[in-house]
Amino acid sequence: MLYIFSFLFIGFLIGVITGLIPGFHPNLIATLAVSYAIFPPLESSVILVSAGVTNTFINFIPAIYLGAPSASTALSVLPGHKLLLEGRGREAIRLTVVGGLISVSIVTILFPVFFFGLDRIYGALQNYMPFVLILIIVFMVWKDRRIDSILFFFLSGMLGYIVLEHNFIGTMHDLFPLLAGLFGIPMLIHSFRKDPEIPLEDRSIKHIGRREAVREGTLGSIAGIIVGLLPGIGSAQATYMVRELTDEDSERGFMMAIGGVNTSNILVSIVAVYIIGRARSGIAVSIQNLMKTLTFNNAVVLVLTGFISAGLAAGAAIYLAKRSLRLFRKMDYRRLCFGVLVFILSISLLLTGPKGLGVALVGSSIGLSCLLSGSRRSYLMGSILFPVILFFL
Repeated sequence: MLYIFSFLFIGFLIGVITGLIPGFHPNLIATLAVSYAIFPPLESSVILVSAGVTNTFINFIPAIYLGAPSASTALSVLPGHKLLLEGRGREAIRLTVVGGLISVSIVTILFPVFFFGLDRIYGALQNYMPFVLILIIVFMVWKDRRIDSILFFFLSGMLGYIVLEHNFIGTMHDLFPLLAGLFGIPMLIHSFRKDPEIPLEDRSIKHIGRREAVREGTLGSIAGIIVGLLPGIGSAQATYMVRELTDEDSERGFMMAIGGVNTSNILVSIVAVYIIGRARSGIAVSIQNLMKTLTFNNAVVLVLTGFISAGLAAGAAIYLAKRSLRLFRKMDYRRLCFGVLVFILSISLLLTGPKGLGVALVGSSIGLSCLLSGSRRSYLMGSILFPVILFFL
């Protein structure tokens, strides 16, 4: 057990480091793990799961504090950055941590249920998913009754369709400039124009009720199950879908829900590899490539690895959120926003070339227009929802 735990701790350290790098997605960890695996398959998989789970906790820090999203944290930039500017940045991180812990606990407890019924759940979700997505979009438009919201959904959807379905950029990092342009860059430009400062933290962090935490953690688990089973559905889409169906606008609730999606997705995707033989995440694909055949005992080891890593990552996220916020408050926030903006554009150019940089700039014009119009920026998730609907149809 101590032998396996040593590899778990290696993965934990990797997850902490990569989680603090803006835009560093767990799937990139998975790709590197397969390419440079130096340990036996099970040990390498333990490192991979631990790093992936830890990353899902830590990567909310750059997403909320700097406005630099990955695919799994894009929607958290919206309420998270707002909480930050209200002096509740650490509370936002704590909410994602609570959601992650509850979600991973629920998925671990449900492991026996998945073992006997996951294939049936998979079939039911696959048959009705496109209709559920269409109904959600119709419900959104009906609830807001804004013509410009339809326009922003269509524009972002067409951009996403060109990038994702037509392989316009042609790299494994196509989502980064797309989501950075739609969500991250507009928020940074807006902050740069207003020249705000990160306010002093309100030390009286609001109490998180047990009922509220369990409800939102359960929503995150449901979204994570959807992501872990269905092709083409990502963490942001699933969270958005669940939140819209509940018709709640609570920023605290949303942060807990999205905090639970990413972590539970990793665990569900591991179970899916064992039961239905299909990998629905980069980490699951890498485990499949490393281990070839995933046995029941190995699946249990990997799920428990994720559960233990979540506990370690939760403590690390709360500690690092406090320390990093102190560092950011000492800096000129306008210069910090400008530096992060240059960094995101540079990474887009480095990872995806001139085409990726162009996508980021086009996306930022759409995202900034949406932000200035006062329309809900969640409509920009049309960039991924639109291609997904076409995929299922």
